[in-house]
Amino acid sequence: MVWEGDDCLINESFFHPRSIVIIGASASAGRIGSGLVQSMLPSGIELLLLNPNYDSIFSLPCYHSLSELPKLPSHAFIAVKRELVLPYLRECAGLGVKNVVIISAGFKEKDARGAALEEKIRQLAAAEEMSVLGPNTLGFIHTAIGFNGTFLPSELSSGPISVISQSGGVGMALLSALRDQRCGLAKWVGIGNEAGVTALEALDYLADDPATKAIAVCFEGLRDLGAFLRRASEVNRNKPVVLLRDGKSGVGLRAAASHTGAMVYAGNVLPSLFRQFGLLEASWTRDCAVMLKALSLAPRAAGKRAVLLTNTAGPSVLAADIMEANGVSLPPVPDGLSRAIDEASGLAMELKNPADISSNGLSPRNYGIAAKALLSSDAYDLLLGFFSLNAHLKLPEHELTAAAREAGKPAVACFLAAQSTFENYPLTIEKSGIPCFCDPHDAAVACSAILSYGEALRRTESPLLPLSADRISAVSDHLASFGSFRTILSERESKTLLLRSGVELMVPPRVETPHEAADEAARRGFPVALKLDSSRITHKSAVGGVRLSLCSEQAVFDAAAEMLPRLRALDPDAALSVQPMAGDGFELILGAVRSPLGVLLMAGMGGRYAEALQDRSFCLLPASRETLERMLRSLRCSPVLYAADGTPRFDEAPLLSLLSVMSALMERFPRLGELEINPCRITKDGICVLDARAVLSP
Repeated sequence: MVWEGDDCLINESFFHPRSIVIIGASASAGRIGSGLVQSMLPSGIELLLLNPNYDSIFSLPCYHSLSELPKLPSHAFIAVKRELVLPYLRECAGLGVKNVVIISAGFKEKDARGAALEEKIRQLAAAEEMSVLGPNTLGFIHTAIGFNGTFLPSELSSGPISVISQSGGVGMALLSALRDQRCGLAKWVGIGNEAGVTALEALDYLADDPATKAIAVCFEGLRDLGAFLRRASEVNRNKPVVLLRDGKSGVGLRAAASHTGAMVYAGNVLPSLFRQFGLLEASWTRDCAVMLKALSLAPRAAGKRAVLLTNTAGPSVLAADIMEANGVSLPPVPDGLSRAIDEASGLAMELKNPADISSNGLSPRNYGIAAKALLSSDAYDLLLGFFSLNAHLKLPEHELTAAAREAGKPAVACFLAAQSTFENYPLTIEKSGIPCFCDPHDAAVACSAILSYGEALRRTESPLLPLSADRISAVSDHLASFGSFRTILSERESKTLLLRSGVELMVPPRVETPHEAADEAARRGFPVALKLDSSRITHKSAVGGVRLSLCSEQAVFDAAAEMLPRLRALDPDAALSVQPMAGDGFELILGAVRSPLGVLLMAGMGGRYAEALQDRSFCLLPASRETLERMLRSLRCSPVLYAADGTPRFDEAPLLSLLSVMSALMERFPRLGELEINPCRITKDGICVLDARAVLSP
């Protein structure tokens, strides 16, 4: 017997089974082994059934062991209880079966015993260079050859969309949503627990698959998510990648000593990372199907400005609300353009945006005049057209198609009708790259996706400047001064770290007694702040370690006399620092932390309400200057920092420089586990680092 595949992990041969052994095949209705047989039979691929409890299943012979098979199959599907999976996998490896799909569940998703078994599966697959899908997978589908390798029979039509799904249920729900949108499937890959084939490897394959025009990735928690997102960003430049995830209540990475670490542990960082890498995220399966259809059909948009042309106002207003919430610009129709449309049509349309022509009836001629003028102008990058799907009306489909083709811009059509009516309507204009929908919400989501995808493709990225050799040496010496036992640096030590990195700031003096505190305050000038200086206590405010706006020597003396004994009961080495009060301004929290995803940089609204309001944005290092700018602009508090047109209300350069230094430190010095500035106050004179904290890895 000669093996029929090759030794690549996932490739064309994996998706073209020649013969399949179904280990755990069954004749019992409702059993997974029965579903697999029934799903695969229509493909015409030779099936070899294996179950020691049967002699035949569905009129096909059933073998009791792999050694009885009359030929060596190209693929094995395993659907048995988890304790039997590894022995069967070993037997497949010994015989030379290289493509294996493990449907069986109950591994790392269940308990420690299952996790241990899964690790053995992973090791065996790697050692034998086997393409193993799963475990805990639904299987895979390849519509071009009519193959449904799942245990859920489904009506499948060929199309341009491929799906990578960790959850079988979510992936199948997306297939149903694609059918509702009259959108076909190329390939469906259930990666399950990724013990063998990973989401990254499946993505690499689909990136070069000529049948795939757009890719959906449904996931919960992928192996090496950081590497996957970077690769998805690369693929996204040629083929749209849309993400759909469950478990959005938060991604728990690890507990940490700083505010930043706590936020990473409790917060949801993934939306920030999706934005960083220009990837679109769908909120549910229907939206995902809509976005995939739109992106697989429409040409790329050159901007984010849209116009809505309609013969019925209400639905267009609903769509406009959704599009504006998604960041789409809906500028009014310029006066000159409006007058030109009126002159060409001979009607006083006086179009706004949405551009409602209902007062003049739905004339294909007038609709075409308006559509052509709007799309051909420099004012808009996309047109969303609304029609009432009514047998008594002649719809301007030809006119919309001609306008979009002549302008070379995307257009979307919304046929207002019941789903059942829409399903039977011939969507001939989709052949011209105009995606069609029957619901205003879907049409608005489609337009938002087209425009957001175009925006991601237009991005330019500039690398951040590295630390100079002198500063690297200065920081190295500073870190070397702390023994391996030290993990938390005090505020003064953390600020010294930043100072040696090139950040302009004042390192406050350390004082040990009330007299020293009062004398230092007099030298500095009032008002001043007294703050705890400790390498053991991380959150000063929580232990009463901060006094602000002290305006006399006596006030400083009294505060120090009260604070020192109390704080030294918590940390015998505690002292105080004296700092001048900074001017009024707006406070941010800046931080960086090492996580399973990689090094994360964070910016957010700072001060005492940082954790309560949770207004923050993250990016994964290494990052570009443009990524840092987008991170700041994505904050809910950004209107305080930026005008409506995006112009900064402050000198942005020092803040971007500070974030760049923090990035360079975390990338250059692996001993730095966390680095936080909270708060960083933005004033009319610049930025001021009011507090800092660094945490070292053991």
